[in-house]
Amino acid sequence: MRLFDSVGPNPRVVTLFLAEKGITLPHVTVDIRGAEGLPMFEQRMRCLPEAAAGLKAVAQDGIAWFDAQIAGRPYIVGDRFTLADIMLFAFLDFGRAVGQPFDPKNTHVAAWFDRVSKRPAFQPDA
Repeated sequence: MRLFDSVGPNPRVVTLFLAEKGITLPHVTVDIRGAEGLPMFEQRMRCLPEAAAGLKAVAQDGIAWFDAQIAGRPYIVGDRFTLADIMLFAFLDFGRAVGQPFDPKNTHVAAWFDRVSKRPAFQPDA
């Protein structure tokens, strides 16, 4: 069995989940993009670049809402580390990588992100 890996949060979710479970698989990197941003999609689907600013604001609003929800909890589901934590981490980390970081004013999300990033399975050599 092999893991076909590419850019983006979805392959990262799988990689982090496997690392949390102590499962190692050989990785095969596949370039499914061939381009960056808008040129990657504009020939395949209707794109609305003018919507980008609003959609980014909606994402930030959701993170701000979540910041209040996670207050006082070490993980999304309380004391248990779950797939929800892996998924949110992968998506927020991807956002940072593409220039869309979450607002550091979301201190509960920032503390959660820092806590999750220190887990052994989330280390670059894991």
